[in-house]
Amino acid sequence: MQEAISDVTKDQANLATNVVDALKEMKLTIAELQRKINQPATSAETEKTFAEKRAERFAERRKRFQDAPICKHCNNKHPGVEESKCWELEANAAARKPGWKSKKSNSN
Repeated sequence: MQEAISDVTKDQANLATNVVDALKEMKLTIAELQRKINQPATSAETEKTFAEKRAERFAERRKRFQDAPICKHCNNKHPGVEESKCWELEANAAARKPGWKSKKSNSN
């Protein structure tokens, strides 16, 4: 019986040692993560200012507009909208905004 008690005591001591080791590892991991969080970002993407990002978006939109083909129905460019969706077509009359006027009309 004394042996069983000493075995249980040894098992409890080993368990306590394992828990302490695991807690030490967790403490080191948390400290490392905190260091990484507190480090200033060095990525070029994160260092861009709002104005630089805005200028990039504007340049992308300008390029998309310049690369867009001229619509054969209205003689304008409308990137992102198919020619079949052009408002000059009678089939798309329901999609027109209120007050829309045709560019093909002879109005002055």
